[in-house]
Amino acid sequence: GALLDYHANDEVLDRSGNFDPKAAPHNAYACAKDSWIAISCWSDEEFGRLATFIGHPEWLNEEAYATLDRRQANLSDLDEMIGEWCEAQDADALAGSLQEAGIHAYRVNSIADLFTDEQLRHRGTWRKRRHPEIGDQAYYFPGFTLPGMPGPFPSAAPCLGAERYVVYREFVGRGSEKNET
Repeated sequence: GALLDYHANDEVLDRSGNFDPKAAPHNAYACAKDSWIAISCWSDEEFGRLATFIGHPEWLNEEAYATLDRRQANLSDLDEMIGEWCEAQDADALAGSLQEAGIHAYRVNSIADLFTDEQLRHRGTWRKRRHPEIGDQAYYFPGFTLPGMPGPFPSAAPCLGAERYVVYREFVGRGSEKNET
């Protein structure tokens, strides 16, 4: 959407934080132990499951939360109430329970979590390569492999100037000896 809108209409979208025009609530909420959870409701039915799950089935009868448009108009109040409820919750346990109840939710990963996340590990997202100056480094790979395409890069990027002799010889056509530059 944003790229097409820019190219077709010369429109640059403003930053919108966690707001999504098709979901409400759609935010990250602080939980216990300095952790966070992202919760997102993509339908009135899903919001109903969330309201019931957190012990507020009466929200289903309130006009302020009856539809997506109404929830978005009252989003600050809704986010505050959900945020207060989340404060005492364990993000990992809560995410699992919400998912089981059919609600889009996931614990927000810290940088350290990115390297231990089971799904990212299974997909081979992070792979170590040895860099000549700074040692082993984790490099990000796509979570998929396309058949017939080149495989993963075999090493870290070269240091600044490390390939200059190859460039001089093969691309510029200058000398074959390292001291002929």
